Amino acid sequence: MLNVCETIYDEYAHQNDFIKAVQGIKNRIRASKNLEIASSENTDLLNESKLVFPKSTYTMFDFRMDANSSKCYQDLKYVFQNLLDQRWANEMLDSFGKPESGILQGNLKWLGNYDQCLKVYAPPDNKTEAGDFHGKYCLLHIRPEVYQNLEISMGICLPESCNSSISFDDVLKSVQIDFYGISALVEPLKSTLNNSKLSCQEIPEKFTSGSIFVIFLISIFVFVSVIGSSITAYEYFTGTNTETKGVSENSSTSMNAGNMSVEQSTDLTKYSKLNTLQDWLGKSKPFFNCFCWFTNGEKLINTSTAEGHLPCLHGIRFLSMSWVMLGHVYSFSFPYLKNTSEALVMADHWIFQIILRGSYSVDSFFVLSGFLVAYLFFQQYNKSNGKIPWLYFYIHRYIRLTPVYMMFLAFYTTLMAYLGSGPLWNYKETDPNCQAYWWWNLLYFNNFLTAVNQCIPWSWYLANDMQFYVISPLFMITLLRWPIIGYSLMGVFFGIIFISNFVFTFVYNFPIGLTNVVKQFANFKEFSVIWSVRFDTMTKPYTRMDPYLVGIALAYFLFKRKQNNSGKLSLVKLSIGWVVASVVTLTTVFGIYHQEPDVVTTSFYTAINRSCYACGLAWVIFVCVIGQGDVPRRDIRLRAPDLAESVVSKTIGRSVTDHTQSVVTEVFGGMALAFEREDDGKEVFS
Repeated sequence: MLNVCETIYDEYAHQNDFIKAVQGIKNRIRASKNLEIASSENTDLLNESKLVFPKSTYTMFDFRMDANSSKCYQDLKYVFQNLLDQRWANEMLDSFGKPESGILQGNLKWLGNYDQCLKVYAPPDNKTEAGDFHGKYCLLHIRPEVYQNLEISMGICLPESCNSSISFDDVLKSVQIDFYGISALVEPLKSTLNNSKLSCQEIPEKFTSGSIFVIFLISIFVFVSVIGSSITAYEYFTGTNTETKGVSENSSTSMNAGNMSVEQSTDLTKYSKLNTLQDWLGKSKPFFNCFCWFTNGEKLINTSTAEGHLPCLHGIRFLSMSWVMLGHVYSFSFPYLKNTSEALVMADHWIFQIILRGSYSVDSFFVLSGFLVAYLFFQQYNKSNGKIPWLYFYIHRYIRLTPVYMMFLAFYTTLMAYLGSGPLWNYKETDPNCQAYWWWNLLYFNNFLTAVNQCIPWSWYLANDMQFYVISPLFMITLLRWPIIGYSLMGVFFGIIFISNFVFTFVYNFPIGLTNVVKQFANFKEFSVIWSVRFDTMTKPYTRMDPYLVGIALAYFLFKRKQNNSGKLSLVKLSIGWVVASVVTLTTVFGIYHQEPDVVTTSFYTAINRSCYACGLAWVIFVCVIGQGDVPRRDIRLRAPDLAESVVSKTIGRSVTDHTQSVVTEVFGGMALAFEREDDGKEVFS
């Protein structure tokens, strides 16, 4: 046992000069190295001298470290031994998170200084194996016993030899500290720490084999796109066409070859090689043109429309995508908030229901997807007299979506960890869920995994959309050939969806929604468990297909209406339709604000709310397609700006675009310390 005793006196000289006091402590500790080790009797005597506080201050460190202790505990002992003597040890302690102002406002993230911790280097100890380490940043998540719903996140700096499995009980046994009776707090401290969770940042030092392969694959695409863009730029600035130039010059060379002298044979050979290169470029141009930035960019921003175009659908898609991204900005930013209570009060306002009920934006895409699939299918079926290339129907859809989807998945799985670092950055070198279950995404069955096991959890939408597409001919063919059977089949599926949602809500006692945020988050631990189970149920096809079926039904109704040459709707019908659609859709979004109905009412609402919203949106699509998408005296056609409309209509990977936005939010959120909302309403990094 090593006892280091120090008396700090001369209060009046240093009480207003903290720097001098610290320097005095260091000098006295150096001088104390030549003192005799204090006996237990002297220790007791020094403890009794607390009565003269503040004129004398005693600081005592008792280190009891087994010889066979791990490197982590040896390094911890090394830190304590040098705590007041070495700058690097002071840097480690100084980088710890400390309680900040605004605790009553929910500021429970005391993150400390991430970079300061990582820059610490402890030189090796010549007498032991301790030392020679850098700092490792860890977050200590503490749930106070008096209120388990609160979680305090405090940054601590440990030696890099330690990890998340460190035992605080062993640390407190190994390193005992007595500072004015603080030993009496050891047991409560031990109880609190044993009830906490430690998560340490593992910074990837080098690329894994998977990340190297993905980088190589991306490099190939970049290289090909550079070649394709260079060919296009060369043709544009030289006014030539590589597809025809090689052929014409080859013919000219053949005609004049007989008139050339022997001295010109070398030039002819060089010219022939150049001609061969141009000929190869001409033949390969269609392939490289697929990767050309200029060609694809021109198509992307092209706002011209073809016959039969439905511009209102692009407007709805644009607004829905904006709704999704807005909701994700808030949901992905919430873990990084400092003033949580203030944010909850803001979120409890009725207008914020637009954000909290943002899942309806996904139902908008299901309605659009079902409508477009059925609308185009009915037109093709009518033109080809019922001859549909079914193999092409499925393969084309899969090839159209999967390459972009899998490329994003590969990037997310292997390279996400290298995009940033910070106290809240929590990505491993290889995402374990994606490593184990990526093939579920490849087969579009990943929505049947639980949320904690899913690779890219928000990709459940793509899985549902593909599953709906696969079984959509079951409804479309029966509606065309045997309408009664088609109606009955859709009724059966609507019934299955209704029963599934009703039963799940009733059995698990799901809340009706995020209607009273402050009250619901008061018991956050229980609420988060229930919401996790709800997420696992709401991502299944047997609970989310009703908007897709509404889209198919709308397409069939418009198809039959076109066949029958139905006229325009009367003003009365239009007015009634707009009133009903507006009331239904606004009620689904705002109608449950601060409502706490019984479990039966909640179950019934959950079973029909998405169908009601889909029907309200279907009315908007219907009147826009038939050319009556307005109300008297005012045109309210839903059209996005031309450029935005072009982008959302031609971007196959629009859902991947939203995923990229979510990733960017996490990158900057994880690298920053936290978000804080200032008094003027602005959100800033701090």
